Amino acid sequence: MTFIYTPTWEEYAEQFENIWPRPDYFSAIVITMVTLPLIAYGIALEIFGTRGEELLYSMFIGGPFFLAVAAALAVTSQARSAKAKAVAEKRLEYEKWCANEQSFSFDQEKWTHTTEAGRQESPWSALRIAIEHKSAFWLTTEKSSIMICKRVFDPSALTLLRQAALPVRGDGWKFYSRCWDYQAAGTVLLWRKRWFAMAFGNVFALAVLGWIVQTWLAQDAKPVMIWGWILAAFAVVLTLTAQLWYLPLQYLTWPKRWKEPMTLEFSEWGVHFTTANENFFLSWKTLRKSEETGRAFLLYSNPSHYYILAKQYITLDQQDELRRMLQKKLKPA
Repeated sequence: MTFIYTPTWEEYAEQFENIWPRPDYFSAIVITMVTLPLIAYGIALEIFGTRGEELLYSMFIGGPFFLAVAAALAVTSQARSAKAKAVAEKRLEYEKWCANEQSFSFDQEKWTHTTEAGRQESPWSALRIAIEHKSAFWLTTEKSSIMICKRVFDPSALTLLRQAALPVRGDGWKFYSRCWDYQAAGTVLLWRKRWFAMAFGNVFALAVLGWIVQTWLAQDAKPVMIWGWILAAFAVVLTLTAQLWYLPLQYLTWPKRWKEPMTLEFSEWGVHFTTANENFFLSWKTLRKSEETGRAFLLYSNPSHYYILAKQYITLDQQDELRRMLQKKLKPA
C-alpha cells in the first residue's frame, strides 16, 4: 500500500523543538560567580580605600556590572535572535526539500520513498537511525534521510511501521541520567585522558592558594587589603574546584527532556530508546565505541557525545550480557 502526504512546516519543525538555540544560562551563572566578588571588592575600596583613587575604585564596580548586564542581555536578546535565524534557515530547508507531495510504501524487507527529485528504495538492513516524534517518523540511512507523516497511517499500518523501523524485543529497562552519574562519568574521563594536566593544575593551584594564605596571614592588612586577598583566594579556589562544580552546573542547565526517564533496549540490530515524547533507534553502525567506568557504561555516537547507562538500574546478569554485546558490536574506547 502506498501512502501519499505533504508535510507541513509544523510537522517538519517538530524534530528541532529541543535543539533550537536557547538562552545560555550556564555562561550567565559562571559570569555572575566572577562578577559579584569583583563588585564587592570595588565597594570595599570605596569604603576603606585611600581617597583620590575613586576612578580606580569605580572601575572595579562598573566593569563587572557592565559584564553582568551584557551577560543578561546575551541570555535574552541574543538567544531570541539566534533562534529566529535558525528557524529561518530550517524554513528555507523545508521549502526546498519537504514542502511538496511525497509517497511512501514499505514491506518487511524494504521501504520506497518517492518525491519530485526521484524514487529511492532502501532495505531495512540499511537503516542507521529511526526516530518517531509525535507527528512524524524520520528514517536515516548512510546516504539519505526521509520524513514520513504519521497522520496518513491507520493504526495497523502504523504498528507495522514501528515493528520494522524500531526493532525491539520488549525486555528493556528504565534508567535516568542523574546529576551524580554525569558528574562521575565526566570526571573519570577527564582524569583518564588528561591526567597530567589535571594533576599539574591541581598541585599548582594548591601551591598558589597556600602562598596567598601565608602572605595574607603574615601581614597586618587593612580591611581593603583583606578583601583583595579574599578575592584572590576565591579566584584560585574557583579554578581549583571547577572539576566539582562545572559538570553539575552544566547538568542543571540542560533541557528538561535530557533528564527525563528513558527505557533502553539492546538487540542484534542496535539500541532502542523510548522517552515520553519520542522513540529512537540507533544501529550499531551509528555508534562509534563504548567505554566502561565503575558506575556506568558509555556509548559514543560521536567523539564528544555519549549516552550514560548507569549500572545501578540493571542487574549483574544484565551488566554481563550488555558487556558481551558491546564487546561484540563496538570497539572499546
